[in-house]
Amino acid sequence: MVQEYTEQFYVPAIKRRRKLPADNLAGAKALGNWKDHMRTHWPKLRVLEVHAPSDSDYPVGAEIPVRATLFLGTI
Repeated sequence: MVQEYTEQFYVPAIKRRRKLPADNLAGAKALGNWKDHMRTHWPKLRVLEVHAPSDSDYPVGAEIPVRATLFLGTI
């Protein structure tokens, strides 16, 4: 489980981090701008509808089909 987490999250994060200082910090600036945008506009996100099965008898680890309609605004 630790190896899977490392391969799926830590290794890709390290690779992305190495790109941030390139081109006079262009990647870092873009990331900062994106984070600012998300912080500003995230509160405007709305869940309009959720469709999920009413049967609650699912075994642990089972996939449950869920559909949602969202208002994303400028996200």
